[in-house]
Amino acid sequence: MNKNILFFGELAPNIIHGISLANRLNIDLLRFFFEVDIVEEKNILKDHTKRSSSKLKKIISSVNEIFHLNKKNQYDYFYTVFSLSIFGSVKTLGSIFSFILSGKGKVFLHIHRGDFEVFYKKSFINRFLTKLIFNFTDKLIVLSKNQKQEFSMHFDNNNIFVLENSLSHEYEFKEIKKTTKFIYISNYIQEKGIFELLEVFSNNKDLYLECFGGFVNNEKEIILYKTTNININGFIDGKDKYKKICEAEALILPSWNEGQPTIILEAMMMGTIVLTTKVGLIGELLGDDYPFYFKFQNIESLEDCIKKFETYKSKGELSKKMKIIYKNKFSKQIHKEKLLKIFKGNEE
Repeated sequence: MNKNILFFGELAPNIIHGISLANRLNIDLLRFFFEVDIVEEKNILKDHTKRSSSKLKKIISSVNEIFHLNKKNQYDYFYTVFSLSIFGSVKTLGSIFSFILSGKGKVFLHIHRGDFEVFYKKSFINRFLTKLIFNFTDKLIVLSKNQKQEFSMHFDNNNIFVLENSLSHEYEFKEIKKTTKFIYISNYIQEKGIFELLEVFSNNKDLYLECFGGFVNNEKEIILYKTTNININGFIDGKDKYKKICEAEALILPSWNEGQPTIILEAMMMGTIVLTTKVGLIGELLGDDYPFYFKFQNIESLEDCIKKFETYKSKGELSKKMKIIYKNKFSKQIHKEKLLKIFKGNEE
């Protein structure tokens, strides 16, 4: 008889961002080997700007559902994501407590962010909540080997497991013509660096930028940047998104913070060069010697990076290298093997 898992967190397609996409991939893979039930956070992007009282009602409802489901089904494993904010930490802790109080299963905690130390050191309450959460966690899943070393100072090293991100759908387009110079694909959020990006291109009319993403609360402000050289579009997904990435000469990601962004993995798979800030774990995705990093929240640094790209002579070689790195380190098959080793290791 298969063991069973109760998952709590955000999932695509109800909400689309890197963590929800990673969660969806992992749940879909685990369902081939385990019985999986889900308590899904029913958020939409615009909920992220709502009052805490509105979010709190949803969390109480979810915690209550976790308690009653586990009391009824007695799950072997509880799988959830550590949300790195005070409010998110309370949510994570509440969900774990609810599971523990209603059964005897093991808790698997997944961290998708690259700024844990910043969060941890910010305040006493952050450290207190983190230590409580870790105290009730059996296995911790992180994104990279360097991150594992970082967490080993706060958690039992023997129970930390590395699981790099991957992609649910893997495509390959052959001999697609480059029809777009630069592309941005992410949600239209200030922390994604969207306003610095739009400012650079609004001041450089000879450069063309095509943007795709979901709006949060700034749609009117973003749309004002739409001109002859800046095209603002809504959300794009599936094969259409991969085709757009493949048609672009370069993808630009000016984020202030990241974990392992799936959009970079998608670009690597397509062999599309990325111009990006070196924040979070991006340096471990592309390598320290990657030629197209720029400083976050820095318009001049972004402009210099674009100029460097325009005159770069080895674009073809770099494109091939990115494809190889994706295939050898981040492919779906490799991800599946690591994920199953983490969960099925308890059965040995």
